[in-house]
Amino acid sequence: MKKIIFLIVLTAMISFGYFSQTPTELIVNGGFEQSKSLYPWVVETTKGGVLVSGPNENGNPHGGNRYVTLGGTNKEIDVIEQSLIVPQNLESLILSFAMKIKSTGNDKTPHDFLKVIIKGETLNDMLVQYSNVNSCDWQAISIPNLTSYAGKLITLRFETSTDGTKPTKFMIDDVSLIYTAGQGTPTPNLEFISPHFGCVYPISTITGAAPFTVLADAPNGIESLTLSIDGEIVASTTDKRLDVPMNWSNLTPGPHTLEAELIDPIGERKLKRCEITSSNLLEGADFEGYYSGWVGATADEEFPLVKEFDSGFVYDGISSMQLGSLSGSFEFAEHFVAIPDDSEDVLTLSFFYKTASASTLIKDNSFSIYLIDIETSQSYFIGTITQPSSDWMLVRMPISMAALGVQPGKDYLLRFQANTAQGTKFTTFYIDDIALYVYSQTLAASASLKDEDGDIPGQNTPGCSIVDITPHKDPPNICSCGHTQHATVTITTYGFNLPQGTNISSSVLKVKFKIPNSTTGRQAQNVCVNGNIITCQVPDSSDKNNFNECDVKVKVVSSGQKAWSKGYTPPNESGTGEKGFFYGFPEKIQILGVSPATFSVLGNESVTFTANGLVAFRQIANGVCKTTSGYTKFPCIEAADGDEGRVKVKSLSNSCGSNVWSALWTRDGAPAVCAPPNRCIACGQLVSLRMWNPDATDPKSDSKWPAPKLTWKDWFQAVKQNALTFTKPPYPPSFTASMGYGPANSVGYKMNGVYLNKAIRPLNNATNKIIFSGSNIYRIQKVYNDNDSTCSYDDLRGPEAGTSDYGNKFAGWAPSHKPGLVQPKVETMDWGTISAPYLTYVPSFYGTSDCITLGQKCSWLFNNLDTLNPLPVDAFEVGPGENNITCNVSCISGDCSKISATPIATTTDGVSGCNKNLRSANVSLNIAKQASTTDIQATFKVEPKSDYGIVETLYYTFFFPYSGSGDLIVSIFPDKTSGPAPLTVYFTTAVSGGCGSYQYSWNFGDGQQGMGNEINHQFSQNGTYQVVLNVTEIGSGNCIGRTGSASVTITVGGNISATITANPESGPPPLNVNFACNPTGGSGYYTNFEWNFGDGQTDSGSNKMSVSHTYSNVGSYTATCKVTDSYGNTVQASKTITVSSGLTLSATASPTSSSSAPVEITFSCSVSGGQPPYSFLWQFGDGAESTEQNPKHTYNSNGIYSAKVTAVDGNGLSASKTITIKIGAISNPHL
Repeated sequence: MKKIIFLIVLTAMISFGYFSQTPTELIVNGGFEQSKSLYPWVVETTKGGVLVSGPNENGNPHGGNRYVTLGGTNKEIDVIEQSLIVPQNLESLILSFAMKIKSTGNDKTPHDFLKVIIKGETLNDMLVQYSNVNSCDWQAISIPNLTSYAGKLITLRFETSTDGTKPTKFMIDDVSLIYTAGQGTPTPNLEFISPHFGCVYPISTITGAAPFTVLADAPNGIESLTLSIDGEIVASTTDKRLDVPMNWSNLTPGPHTLEAELIDPIGERKLKRCEITSSNLLEGADFEGYYSGWVGATADEEFPLVKEFDSGFVYDGISSMQLGSLSGSFEFAEHFVAIPDDSEDVLTLSFFYKTASASTLIKDNSFSIYLIDIETSQSYFIGTITQPSSDWMLVRMPISMAALGVQPGKDYLLRFQANTAQGTKFTTFYIDDIALYVYSQTLAASASLKDEDGDIPGQNTPGCSIVDITPHKDPPNICSCGHTQHATVTITTYGFNLPQGTNISSSVLKVKFKIPNSTTGRQAQNVCVNGNIITCQVPDSSDKNNFNECDVKVKVVSSGQKAWSKGYTPPNESGTGEKGFFYGFPEKIQILGVSPATFSVLGNESVTFTANGLVAFRQIANGVCKTTSGYTKFPCIEAADGDEGRVKVKSLSNSCGSNVWSALWTRDGAPAVCAPPNRCIACGQLVSLRMWNPDATDPKSDSKWPAPKLTWKDWFQAVKQNALTFTKPPYPPSFTASMGYGPANSVGYKMNGVYLNKAIRPLNNATNKIIFSGSNIYRIQKVYNDNDSTCSYDDLRGPEAGTSDYGNKFAGWAPSHKPGLVQPKVETMDWGTISAPYLTYVPSFYGTSDCITLGQKCSWLFNNLDTLNPLPVDAFEVGPGENNITCNVSCISGDCSKISATPIATTTDGVSGCNKNLRSANVSLNIAKQASTTDIQATFKVEPKSDYGIVETLYYTFFFPYSGSGDLIVSIFPDKTSGPAPLTVYFTTAVSGGCGSYQYSWNFGDGQQGMGNEINHQFSQNGTYQVVLNVTEIGSGNCIGRTGSASVTITVGGNISATITANPESGPPPLNVNFACNPTGGSGYYTNFEWNFGDGQTDSGSNKMSVSHTYSNVGSYTATCKVTDSYGNTVQASKTITVSSGLTLSATASPTSSSSAPVEITFSCSVSGGQPPYSFLWQFGDGAESTEQNPKHTYNSNGIYSAKVTAVDGNGLSASKTITIKIGAISNPHL
């Protein structure tokens, strides 16, 4: 059954400004700035010469980043065009565009032309014409006075043509069609937009859901715009554009009526109908899924015509066709096409293409398209692609069968052909979504229901039937091409009044054979009738290369008696029950033997098979039997060890008519690595031999063959158990320690299952991937270090057979191991475990490589000690064997005698196991200083160490201002300077400059005093306290009487507090919110920020003061941030985030029109979505406003008013609606 596919060419919405003199643009993508294609411009070309590009050898665009080039090659016709509705009642309509013409040579005779044309149902107006004689740089062209096209659906067309002399390039940019509304009241207009005016015309293959668009032109507003299919409403809107996501595959094949209806607020009505009668001749040309309709030849036998690519090399889906894969190649692909008898003259070929690069196609690279007559082999040239394109380009080629010489009712091959140049400068073409369209009432309306004779397949005349057909199959001629000699079959009928005799004409008795996917059945040859028995010769299939089940039809022309035999049923296990007919069905395969029976698993050894029923089928192209690889379907032969290990053959051949086949074994059984899931075939034991014949069907997925019936595959496959043996490679693998072995100093790690892809401590750019080199490296199963087989190398891989490294190398990801010498152990399938040369594992530091103190750089200035001790200076991770973490600290400059630093190193347990033996390590410093009457500073070199060396080198600079006054140098060191009440502070002191003992007298600023060089004091009330220490020297002689003092400020009651800011705080999903947590008070040094976003997601860390989070679902969420300072004080702040659906607003007015003023109008509106509460603003168009939801308003003057209501929700989201109110008879819409 043919699948009919429709595509609507979509045009973007045009906003018509009837009530203002503002110029309005009608053209969409006039600057060609959209990527992917020229949409909504439609492209026609005979050589694929339409190119959209940025700056190149032809110069820069006139404006923006892209422009279009037409022409450029000999005998080429290129077109870009766009369809649109021109509004009615125009004051002005002006076409403008930029043009650049690049001629070849200095020819003064016009021979290449650019025409600017406006086309329509009754229009074909050439506005202006230029030629090669008008060679110029960019010029701005303006064509005014086009108001005669008001109210019409037109197509603006840029058309170029070149002759066969000196090709000219025509560059187009910045196309604009601007209108200004004039006087009068225009009536509604409505159109389906497409290249065929007002009707649907397909331009490329589509599958599944595809949007359909209707455009409306309604100056008084739209009450409703509705689309119906076959009388059933499928969509409606109140806008000027109706987009419908249609699933066209749900429509039954045959004719359908599309109807659009427009009703405006004052009751005017417009209808538009379109009868769909087009059909797509090619099925499966989007190359998705299993598809065998395309045959051809590639330069590389192993490279298929159609394959799955990355997204950049497919236009849609996952597969496309590639031609031109190698330099100096000739590659092509062909598809069978049967053109119906009643086809209209113009076919339309549509496809997308791109090239591997955007450089100019050089000499000897070409990509051409042909239709080839299957009977006569005559080629009909359609066109050539000459322009490269790194973006996907849509090509649409109209083909006049009369002009080309193609005839309706005949069979053809559609050929895509690529020839590439020698060397490196060749071009690869990628093709996708190919379609060939025709207008045919027979094909579109009834092909799926009636055959070419007007009969419905399967509907037998009552009492008539086909009882049996013998034989049930017509094997192909294996010595020639396809089917050239066919079986004679006997058809037993019942209930017919058959004409008797020999060589009965098809005008008297029709005996037809029809395979699936063919458009018509084929009349049998040498038809003879004796009683109820018909004998005849099987005819050629419509596709001589297709092997498939076949329907057989018998019809007596004079009486109309008819009956069908449907499909084919193979025999059951007992050999009975065979029914129907199969075109091209081979005999069942019988494996007779294999010689020799023992082979090396390394492959490339000769082998001979003997089997009955095993055949190679040669195919027809251009009416000629082809023997090249692209046209020969060879059987498949392989040795199999269960369903895993397999070895195939290559270079398969035999003599015609012989059951003996010769071949070479591939190296499938001896890859470098046989690690799971790629287990290799077993050596030294008997394995099975399997054979398949080629076929164009996939019976495994055919539901009509339920178990336990035999399927077609049972006839195409044969298995011989315990048929042959493979021997292991003659020599065991040997490994060498060399530049290729290693990189020698690397250690492998992965964190949370993800490979770091670098050495934990990089050494000479080493990586975790260890490359083993040597000789005879085949069938490796496992690699581990030393004698620990529990932790093996991951992801073992080796080179492909046929490459220079095959047999010499393989690689894998090394597991974790403590530093030092390790010896890899290599397990093979055939030689047991083999020791490889030693590797050197290096210390495994993997750290942050920056200072973590306050999130700042390593050089940092401190003015006191309250935020220092202990000061974190580094955090990193260590691996196996690195148990002792220490730190070297040395003062390298500054006041080293007055400032000191003592390191503290700690480790915590991390993850463990193969590839995960990691622990966290931290290094901190305790800082001390002496009192000083001047500023002091010192720089320290900090070197964290493991058992295996220095991790990294960091530098810290500490700065302290002077302290104290008097003869003595006095310093105060509080353990904290702020905190909540009650706050207990421990004070220590340092005194220098005297020689005796000292008396310490404290005044804490809260009315309390104390004595001693070290003292605790509790501040009970909030406040700021100036703590003063007076020191007096006590002793005898010269060591008495000196004094000194110092002070420090203590802040009590500065409890830690925090606020959260969020941007935005509300919106629709997905909502990405940037949060910031802003703490104040406390110690001033904040060690952790813990976030809970209220949707089950959390985040935390010392550097998480600012975070981002995305909310995916609608709801109200409370996000919290808990802050911890260096003293352990905590505080939590929160912020509410509202994620709401979009705001939806509807509005009505009653009445919307009146014969005269004054008139009172009742307005109402309703809103959903968003976040309450809602506010409303009505603007009635006459200067009056209202904030009520459902107001009433009186218009006191005749006129046309636009009443607009705007609703705003609690989060600031807004939505608006406008209603047109018409009062009185209005002759001028601008009044």
